[in-house]
Amino acid sequence: MRDLTRISDIDGVESLVRILPKRIGSILSLNSLKQYLQVSHGTVKGWLASLRKLYLLFSIPPWQPKIHKSIKKEHKYYFYNWFSIPTPDEGPRFENMVVVGLKHLCNCLRENGAGDHKLYFVRDLVKREVDFLIARDDKAVMLVEAKNESLNISGYTLNIATKLGNLPCISAWV
Repeated sequence: MRDLTRISDIDGVESLVRILPKRIGSILSLNSLKQYLQVSHGTVKGWLASLRKLYLLFSIPPWQPKIHKSIKKEHKYYFYNWFSIPTPDEGPRFENMVVVGLKHLCNCLRENGAGDHKLYFVRDLVKREVDFLIARDDKAVMLVEAKNESLNISGYTLNIATKLGNLPCISAWV
């Protein structure tokens, strides 16, 4: 990493990589990371950008059109290799596996000329959440929930699906 980037504090980056698995599946606050790691906001942002360039991590942004009081800024981060997440955390590990598959699906559809497919998540200020939303050419086409206990789709997901034009909802279950 030192050879490929201008990062000199490799120990700091290692500390960041060690704490990220515990934050998979939740919105990543750069302010809490900078306080925990005792570095600047720009440093944390740069480290995350470098980890994305090295294909260790990727992020998905929130979907915001037509969703009242939605979270607009913070992203969720995931590992390309979901085995980086400790085994006791089966829920986040499963969610990470699902998102890698959905990201691959979006990339394949885009590369094969089926439209500009992108992956998002939906979360409002009340912290109700839909794990994933797939959009084609900036129009929502599908909602996906990653579940480790039940196949039931939440009422909030069904409500969002209705608001966005009766989208299909899929529950990925382990």
